[in-house]
Amino acid sequence: MRRPPSRAAQLAWIAGPFAVFLPVLAWLWADAPVWDDYDAVLGLLLRAEGVHAPGEWLAMVFAQHNEHRIAVMRLATLALAGVTGQIDFRILMLAGNLALLGTMLFMWREFREVAAPILGAAAIGAFQFSYYEASLMGSAALPHLGVIFFSIGCLYFSLRDGAMAAVLAVTLGLLAAASQANGLFALPVAAAGCLVFHRRRRALVLLGFALAAWALYFHGYHRPPSHPSPLVALSNPLYTAHFFFVVAGGVLPGTRLSAILGVFIVAGLAWTLLRGVWRTHPVVVLWVAFLLASAAAAAVGRVGFGVVHAPRYAIVSTMLIVILGLCAFSGARVPSRGAIAATLVGAAIFAIGVSLAVRPALVEYALRGHLLHQAVPAAPGVAVDR
Repeated sequence: MRRPPSRAAQLAWIAGPFAVFLPVLAWLWADAPVWDDYDAVLGLLLRAEGVHAPGEWLAMVFAQHNEHRIAVMRLATLALAGVTGQIDFRILMLAGNLALLGTMLFMWREFREVAAPILGAAAIGAFQFSYYEASLMGSAALPHLGVIFFSIGCLYFSLRDGAMAAVLAVTLGLLAAASQANGLFALPVAAAGCLVFHRRRRALVLLGFALAAWALYFHGYHRPPSHPSPLVALSNPLYTAHFFFVVAGGVLPGTRLSAILGVFIVAGLAWTLLRGVWRTHPVVVLWVAFLLASAAAAAVGRVGFGVVHAPRYAIVSTMLIVILGLCAFSGARVPSRGAIAATLVGAAIFAIGVSLAVRPALVEYALRGHLLHQAVPAAPGVAVDR
């Protein structure tokens, strides 16, 4: 009989790559604002000083940031400032990257039959720097990495038995919706999954919360004035499809190689589903649906800017590749030592390769933060606009 993998060994194989990833991340990050940090973090603290009524406070927390409502990140920022009296952007980055570790733990819970080193290979593939804009920006870490964690968790618990699982699915789904716009897909996908897999009562509950989340999200919503209309996607379907595959294959830089990789990833996932993975791992179907919906939403919402490669979206591609790899070993016989070694080497080459591919932009990105961190305040007699 096949010997079940050791739980401790599996967790150790997942924790090991993260233990290597974290020091490199700490070497790259800087306690300095980047891009949206000025408005989303520093501007938030300034606005909070003038807010006193509870209704105004809630409106500030849930106000739009571009097309998103980043309430979870804002609450974390306000809590950090309230507890420590200051903002350390590295703590916000750490929180987002710990959410990514939590996502891998959900992967482990679903694929516990897979050999421990294979889970380690999946972790190696997950903890790389293709999505450096998400992992190295304080205001982006929790929205981009946190929304994946909350959504994956929502979908995982949606198909689990028990009232507590239902509560967790709803809670995580609402947190996903309050993290970033694509988090709105978590509860509807969960409801559809419950309906398909004959959990009609839970499907109705999840659908009710999904409708409430969408109604609250779009109450008072306005298209950001600097953003083109999503209807542009209808008049440019080929460009939109190109953008979709760029996001799906976003671990590679550029719009050509990433689109080609995206086609292969989507084809591989389709082949996996045809093999019947939905029978043994139905939640994986929901995970893939959510991630592909996220890629489609990014394409529809941003194609008006042109087909571009944004490293922060590479986390979607990363998770699709991790799922595809785990599905390849799910239900198969125990791999030989040679196959395990080859998989580990392949995962390491992939992680190092995609990190090196973005190295020039990554180093410049990190260097700017470190230089800004070294800047000294103006002399006491110099007047500075807040």
